[in-house]
Amino acid sequence: MKIIIETIRIGLVDQHRLEQDGMKALLGREPQIEIAFTASNESQCLERMIHYGADLLLIDFDLTLEAGLQMVSEIRKKYPRLPLLILSGINPPSLIPMLMKIGVNGYLLKDCDSETLLYAIQQVHSGGLYYKDREMPLHVSQNSPDLSTEKRTARPATLTSREHDVLKLILDEYTTQEIADFLQLSPHTVETHRKNLLVKTGSRNTAGLVRYAIQNKLSDYPIQGRG
Repeated sequence: MKIIIETIRIGLVDQHRLEQDGMKALLGREPQIEIAFTASNESQCLERMIHYGADLLLIDFDLTLEAGLQMVSEIRKKYPRLPLLILSGINPPSLIPMLMKIGVNGYLLKDCDSETLLYAIQQVHSGGLYYKDREMPLHVSQNSPDLSTEKRTARPATLTSREHDVLKLILDEYTTQEIADFLQLSPHTVETHRKNLLVKTGSRNTAGLVRYAIQNKLSDYPIQGRG
C-alpha cells in the first residue's frame, strides 16, 4: 500500500466521545495527519468547519440509516467539494449506492486495520474513491461532474445487452478477468465493452459509470446470458 506523503487536516465527526478520543489517539501518531477539530453532530461540524476548516471529514455512521444519510447529505450540500470518508459499523446492501449518490468519496467498516484506514484517507484526500476493501484510485477532482450530486443524464444512452451485462458486473465489483470468466469472453473484449460504456454514457472512469447506472436505475438490470 502507498503511504500518506502530505499533511492532511481531518475533522472527526463522531457522537461517541470515547470513539473520538480513540480515533484522535490513533491518527495523532501519524506525522502527516493533523486533527483540525472534533464534532459530535452535524451542527457542531458545520460550525467548526467555519472556524477551523479541514481537508477531509472522517464521519462515524453509527446512527440509524435515515439519520446518518440525512447528516451526510446536509454536510455535502454545505461543502460540495470536501472529501468525505465514512467509517461505519453497519453494512446494509443499499448503503453504498446511497452514499455514492450523495457524493461520498469513501466508506469502510470499523473492523478495518489502521493501515487500511490511513490508505483510504490518502486515496480520498487525493481525489480517488475508496469503498470498503475495494480501492478505486481514480484521482477524480472534487469538482468533476462524475462526482457531482447535481449531474443527471437527460437522455439515457442506448446500450447493447452485452454492455448492460458488463455494466451490471462492474456495479457488482467484478474485475475485468472475473467479468471475462463469467460471461465467457476475453479480457480484451471486456475492456472494449468498458471503453464503449465510457463513451456512450459520457463517463470519465468507473466512478462515472457507477453513478450513471444509479441515476438511470440500471443497478437491478438482469444479466442476459453468457458467451
